[in-house]
Formats: sequence, structure tokens, C-alpha cells
Amino acid sequence: MIVQKDLIRILCYGDSNTRGFVPLSGGGQRYDVDQRWTGLLQTALGNNYEVIEEGLDARTTNIDDPRPGFVGKNGLTYLVPCLDSHKPLDLIIIMLGTPDLKALFNRSCEQITAGLEDLIKLTQQNKTLIVSPPLLVESTEFAKDLFKGASEKSTGLTSSYNKLANKCHCGFVSGEDCEVDKQEGVHLTIKGHQMMFKRIYERIIELHLV
Repeated sequence: MIVQKDLIRILCYGDSNTRGFVPLSGGGQRYDVDQRWTGLLQTALGNNYEVIEEGLDARTTNIDDPRPGFVGKNGLTYLVPCLDSHKPLDLIIIMLGTPDLKALFNRSCEQITAGLEDLIKLTQQNKTLIVSPPLLVESTEFAKDLFKGASEKSTGLTSSYNKLANKCHCGFVSGEDCEVDKQEGVHLTIKGHQMMFKRIYERIIELHLV
């Protein structure tokens, strides 16, 4: 915990690629703090900032996951208590959408974007930065069933999220070309976390928070 007063506080709200899920680890492993994009962001920003990690594996935008063991994955229902818990906040970074691409949800790109918009409506008293997730590769052994039909939708999220950011007067960062593990196809590599950090850090500078 950082106890220094008058810090600029940044909430990073996302799924497993915010938490730092290590590809093909079954969820049991997490990248070290100095490897995750959130940790890299904290180091780059320095001691006058507090980067708050709120990454949860399988977190969706605004729908419940009906499978056993997946209670509490709805990003919309948790966002309000999360914002209340961490306020005051100077910036909210939201990177969601990948778990919504799972075949069991059968969601279109438009539905996922509408789900994200429900979250954005709750953050309008704060500066908000929308981050489009990395492109998903469904042809891998890991993703071919779980994310069947998701690759094309994943590609569409970038432009759809950018339009949403313009509509809601939010900042936008494209994470589409940040590297995911080639054997798994869903989660960021260490290099991918570095790429994501760089894009977000540069956008924070443009927002005059640095």
C-alpha cells in the first residue's frame, strides 16, 4: 500500500490480461509485478502515482457466466462497489471484451461494445480510458472450442471501441497488435505486456496526467 498523500490514482479494470495470466498455466500462474503492464506503468509513473490493479480472470463486460465456479465475473455489477472502494480516482482504465467472445455467450461485436458502454456510463465523473484487447487467435488448441468464431469479432472490437470512446468522450488505446502467446492465442506474452504498457503510458501523457 502506498500511503503518500495527494497521489494521482489510476484504476486498471480488466480481465485476465490485466491480472497477468500466464498463458497455458491453467490460471495458476501470474506474471510478476515487474512483468505485468500495470506494474510497468507504476514503475514508469513513479511515486506520485498509485496504480490500482483490478484484473479478474474471465471478467465479462455486463453478463453473468452461468458455469459452476464463475460467480462474480460480471464486470458491470462489480464496477460500482469497486469505484466506491477506491475513490477518489483520477483515471479509470477499462480493458474488457475478450471473455465476452467465448462461444457460450454467442455475442456479436455490437453487443460486446454495448456491454462496455454500460460500464462507461458509470465512470463519467472520472476521466476514462478505453483499451481494446489484443486480437484473439481462435485456431489454437486452447481457443478453438472455447472461442470458436471469435477471431473476426475480436478484430472488429478495435474500431467499435474507438467509436464508443469518441461517443462518450473517453480516451482510447488500441491493444490489438500487442503480442499474445502463439500456442494459446488469448493471453499476452511478457513482450505483449510491455507493448500494452507503452501504449497506455503514452496516452496518459497525452491526457496531461504526467
